[in-house]
Amino acid sequence: MAAHSRGEGGLGTHRYGADRLERTAPPSPADLAETIAAFERAYSELDARLARVDDAAWQRNVKFLVNGQAVMEDTMGEFFWMHLLDAIHHRGQLSVYIRPIEPC
Repeated sequence: MAAHSRGEGGLGTHRYGADRLERTAPPSPADLAETIAAFERAYSELDARLARVDDAAWQRNVKFLVNGQAVMEDTMGEFFWMHLLDAIHHRGQLSVYIRPIEPC
């Protein structure tokens, strides 16, 4: 999950610009320390970029690209909302997978 959520300069493996959000496959981390460092770096970069986004930008339509092909179009705010809900969903899935291996 951490590897999926990390990325260079974007929301996880998502990069965004003025008119696009793009999903690309990240390189596999060498180890846990690299995964944590990449996640923290990406989070800091994203936090700084989002702090500069004004209300008009949240309402601007952007295209969501997968491997360079547009697959959806919506406002930037809606895409970030969708990503938040997706992360919550996957965290729930992870808790279901881990629950059976916890000691009783």
